[in-house]
Amino acid sequence: MRLRDRIAVGAGITALSTAVLALGGAPTWSVVVIGFAAALAVASQVTSRRRLARVSPLVVVLGAAAALTALQLVPLPDGVLAALDPGGHELVADSAALTGDRGWMTLSLDPGNTRRALLELVAYLGLAWVALRFAASEVGRFRILAVVAVACGAAAFVGATHYVLGASALYGVYTPHRASPDVLAPLLNSNHFACLLALGAAVSAGLAMYDRQSTRARALWIVVGLGCVATALLTHSRGGAAGLAVAAAVFGVTIAVQRLTANAERRTPDALRVTVPALIIVVCTLVSVVWVSASGGVSRDVAETRASELSDPLSKYAAWRSSMTLIEASPWVGVGRGGFEASFTRVHPASAYHTFSHLENEYLQAVVDWGIPGAVILAGGLAWLVLFSLRRWRDGALAAGALAGAAAVATQSVVDFGVEMPGVAIPTILVASTLAYVRLREGSPLRGFVNPRAALVVAVILPAIWVASPTSRTLSEDHDRLTNQETPSLELAQDAMRLHPLDYLAPAYAAAASRAEPAKAMAYLNRALTLHPSHPDLHRVVARLLVQSGRPGQARVEYQLALRGTSTPEALIEEIVRAYPDAASAAAAIPADYRAVERVARTLANLGRPDVASIYLQHVVEVVPHNADAWQYLLNVAEARNDLETAEKAAKRRSELLPSVATTSAYARILIRRGKVTDAERVLAGVDRMPGATGEQVAVRLLLCDVYIEQKQWQRSRECLSAMRDAPAVRPETRRQIHARMARVEEALGNLRRAAFERAAAQPR
Repeated sequence: MRLRDRIAVGAGITALSTAVLALGGAPTWSVVVIGFAAALAVASQVTSRRRLARVSPLVVVLGAAAALTALQLVPLPDGVLAALDPGGHELVADSAALTGDRGWMTLSLDPGNTRRALLELVAYLGLAWVALRFAASEVGRFRILAVVAVACGAAAFVGATHYVLGASALYGVYTPHRASPDVLAPLLNSNHFACLLALGAAVSAGLAMYDRQSTRARALWIVVGLGCVATALLTHSRGGAAGLAVAAAVFGVTIAVQRLTANAERRTPDALRVTVPALIIVVCTLVSVVWVSASGGVSRDVAETRASELSDPLSKYAAWRSSMTLIEASPWVGVGRGGFEASFTRVHPASAYHTFSHLENEYLQAVVDWGIPGAVILAGGLAWLVLFSLRRWRDGALAAGALAGAAAVATQSVVDFGVEMPGVAIPTILVASTLAYVRLREGSPLRGFVNPRAALVVAVILPAIWVASPTSRTLSEDHDRLTNQETPSLELAQDAMRLHPLDYLAPAYAAAASRAEPAKAMAYLNRALTLHPSHPDLHRVVARLLVQSGRPGQARVEYQLALRGTSTPEALIEEIVRAYPDAASAAAAIPADYRAVERVARTLANLGRPDVASIYLQHVVEVVPHNADAWQYLLNVAEARNDLETAEKAAKRRSELLPSVATTSAYARILIRRGKVTDAERVLAGVDRMPGATGEQVAVRLLLCDVYIEQKQWQRSRECLSAMRDAPAVRPETRRQIHARMARVEEALGNLRRAAFERAAAQPR
């Protein structure tokens, strides 16, 4: 191997290992390292005479994505932007007006994140071009797949080791703060990790069946494949399990068709002796591992998947529906590659509870990021790449493993965003290069500015330098800068607004820094609310300002919006009660359609404000009259306040919604307390036909006896109590209560001796 090839291989391995083992390539520094490694790999081949005989579709797809992303960073006049994306242009212009900036803007709604995306794509393009040169030979394809398999196996080993040791810090150094994966691994997201391992398992299976290697090497690939499968199943990722299943199916079908269609000359005894046992070992072992784990976490997770997830506002499916708003708003140019997170909060109501950094569907994500025309261009290139790759199905076990791995990633990409991470994207691109390779041809070396290889080196280095500079922070990095401040800084907040014009957090911090100027602070808050209309803390701050400015009516609306967006209402309710001493005003600030009614009622009770709770719960049952739990909470509060009229209404409605012995007896007790004994008797008349436990049946019969006693129907009372006393299901404590009531009845009937006997029987023994 020539020196320049060694340099290219070393640079490629550096990029791959950094992407896989350094937190999946998530940190900015790791992306910069990958970029410079890709530039070095391409630079080592600048003077080579060998070139691709034709354009590979892999280069076309990655080149088109990089070109579309670069176009989104080109400054354009206001008129052009307003014509292409009027809504986005207006939002960015509003941000520029607040920061005092003037000048041309870009198509991307988040230039900071788009710069990083551009670096990733041009780095991928450089690595793909170098990989395609090596993939032109069978030995090169074997080595590429071997390097990918080793990287995946290393990641699986790291994850399995952390799992066995119960480690809480990756490599004993880094403790995740925003993730809690089932398996702590270099890729912190379990779905991403499972996707990488599914790719590694498929590639390892192809390597295990490759003829031209030693038995030891084949055993190594079997071990790597099994390790990837076992560790992937530990992640409990449903998408990963689906990817493994699809990979197994594609691999098995491809190998079977290859063997069935092979010529007689190719069915040599040696080939049969090697491939058949390897196929049996790999397939049977993989099936065994999947079968054994079927009773474990993955199967439970799949079984627990419900159709209700489709309508869950916090699910990815709800996010997919909300993304249609972004596509409708900017169908031509999209929000910009990397601009999704900042743009999404304003169109997804559930962002108050859960935000999305990506759409968790790569195909839909492309439409949102690049617009419909850009997505169509990429779809055409991807279709060409798929058809081109499928033609390699005859190329033996290596092609079968590569096709299976690509199928696993394509499947996972429907429900996840793994290829957004370099840790998944780079191994996938390297595997794809072994399918999308083209022949090499000799030519004269290219020199000067006409050398496209030199241009590609520059195209990688410039974004790498740009991203490494302080002016290219990502959205998450700016969020960290803002939240780590001891006191809000207007300068830092405005700097973040310039880099991420659609981020809500920066104007919120600018408002906090401008609190000495109420008008200016309110302008920033309005901007933040425009970008994240469901964020509870923003509405809470606005409500406080409105209360301070003497506008309590408007403040109540903001408090309602704040409560609708929070899952921890206790502190906010306490603030509302302090702000509104009047019970009716405080209750009006709490939305009647808030989902956690019981928590609101309990919090108000703990604060010593049952008066507010009563009014609030009456609002709730007016809005949702079929909510039996709300009626029960109202009944509890009314009884505690001795508001028997409200308690009667609540008990009656609850017994109508949930007819049972318990609800009927509760209604009857309230009627008895109100002196409506006849009504209580009528309510209890049909209780025998209602569902209820034995203890509940005994209690309600005793209550009916009490009704007869209150009515002074002594003979009827005696018959009722006698029947209960002789029943076998009556507990001793209840039996003593019966004797006590019987003493009162016998005394009323003039049977004093019998009454004394009953009183004695009522005493505890």
